[in-house]
Amino acid sequence: MKASKLPYILTTIGIILAALLVYSFVYTPRINAAKALDLERQTVAEEDAALERRADLVAAKLKDLPALGERVAEFNQAVPTAPEQRELLAAVLEAGASSGVQVTGINPAAPTPAEDPGATAAPATEPVDPAKAGPLYQAGLTINATGDPQNLLVFMQKVESLKRPFTATEVSIAKADKEGSNLTLTGNSFMASPLPDPQAPSEAAAGDAEAGSEGNKG
Repeated sequence: MKASKLPYILTTIGIILAALLVYSFVYTPRINAAKALDLERQTVAEEDAALERRADLVAAKLKDLPALGERVAEFNQAVPTAPEQRELLAAVLEAGASSGVQVTGINPAAPTPAEDPGATAAPATEPVDPAKAGPLYQAGLTINATGDPQNLLVFMQKVESLKRPFTATEVSIAKADKEGSNLTLTGNSFMASPLPDPQAPSEAAAGDAEAGSEGNKG
């Protein structure tokens, strides 16, 4: 009588089930962990590439800092940070005296934000703090002078060439009753908040460094 095949079948099924259990509990987690590790490596590689690109951009900007610092220094020297009306009026009077014309009137106006073309100017008596409202201001100025027409032209050129930036917006020259002509020159002088030195550490960075040093001491 032939032996029954049922035990062999059951044994085979048991081996298959055991293999499936071993695969599920051992190999599947390892495969998933390997996939996660590959994904993490790919993410790290992409982040490294992005950091390298940022480092290249920072390096390129650092090369431009000295030239940018020179331009900032030139701007801060050329554009005052307050109205300085007294110095401006003295410069206009000196330009008139050296040109051979008589300055008969100087009417300054209150500084207004340069980006606001619709702002109306009013007589100014007190300086304004440019840091409180914007980086660039313009102060209207009307100058009246009398003299020879050629001397008036020289005077106008000197006013437009003052150390302090000045832009003429309207010029009127009319024949006077006596010999000579009358000049009315209207324009704007400028003032601005000082630009920070791009090579100097910011106040926030300095504060963080100071806090870090105090923490290390503690």
